[in-house]
Amino acid sequence: MSTYLQDPILHTMHNQNGLSVCVMDYGATMLDISLTIASTNETRHLLVQPKTLCDYAHQSSYLHATIGRYANRIANSRFVINGKCYNLSSNDLHCLHGGIDGFDKRRFRFIDKNTNSCVLQLESSDNDQGFPGNVVLQVKFNLENDNTMRICYHLTTDKDTYASITNHAYFNLNGTNSSILNHKLYLDSAQILELDEFNVPTGNILDLNDNQAFDFRRAKTIGTDFLNHPQMIQARGYDHPYLIAGDLNKAFAKVCSDDNKVNLSVFTDYQCCQFYTANYLNSSTCVKDANDVVYDNQHAFCLEPGFCPDGPNLKHHQAPLITKEKPLHKTIIYKFTSN
Repeated sequence: MSTYLQDPILHTMHNQNGLSVCVMDYGATMLDISLTIASTNETRHLLVQPKTLCDYAHQSSYLHATIGRYANRIANSRFVINGKCYNLSSNDLHCLHGGIDGFDKRRFRFIDKNTNSCVLQLESSDNDQGFPGNVVLQVKFNLENDNTMRICYHLTTDKDTYASITNHAYFNLNGTNSSILNHKLYLDSAQILELDEFNVPTGNILDLNDNQAFDFRRAKTIGTDFLNHPQMIQARGYDHPYLIAGDLNKAFAKVCSDDNKVNLSVFTDYQCCQFYTANYLNSSTCVKDANDVVYDNQHAFCLEPGFCPDGPNLKHHQAPLITKEKPLHKTIIYKFTSN
């Protein structure tokens, strides 16, 4: 096993209604979400399942990990705070998911573990991957008996900085190595950010009344309009930031499995969410299931709430500064139901 993932620590949580979640200290990563189907008593695993734990060290898809310091892309790997330019680590022109050594590759520390919850903590030093500030991030996972899983992020800093923390879960509600294009999706969003050829926002906003391939305000299968738009062809599928209300009391997304047996509702107080159809899951660092079958592209979907991509540089929908006085505190809620 590589130094990344050396002697990982795992913690499995359960509620009283058949929901189980396993979390790993590396990357504060969810290894498994399993749900008991009420009508059949079947246990269904709802995340992409690599064959072995070692496979997490070799994949490049950020499978189910906590993403930071800043989820998604930052244009030209730099931003300015209080007149000072900060240059970020990157293997490419644009910094992706926090840099070369992002939080997905870091060993968090469990500071609390219970039957239905756990808290992990990570310290990140000033200038880590180019970001200013000594920061402390706590990630709390909590399972409730109504089959709700709540993830809370709390990040403090001693310098003004930018941060957008999310989870990069790859869901397949069928519980199999199969396409998700027949999953039915509802997204409560009327606008997306237009992206350039590098998946960086151009500054333009696309109204979904005029771009109906991206419009899920009336639920439809993910495959209904797949690749039916120049923006989508450019991205090899859906990989776009949807502007949402950011209301923890109202689901902005609802997804249903092919057989209608599993439903997922997602809530957040972030006002943006990247919807991604795993367009690069079958890449040079592809992931194999327990039967040595490679997961193909579009065999999972991701809903990644966060601040807008390139938020530190956007004129509109700019990400807020995280300061000593105003730490980051954000929540993502997944609610599962079965038929």
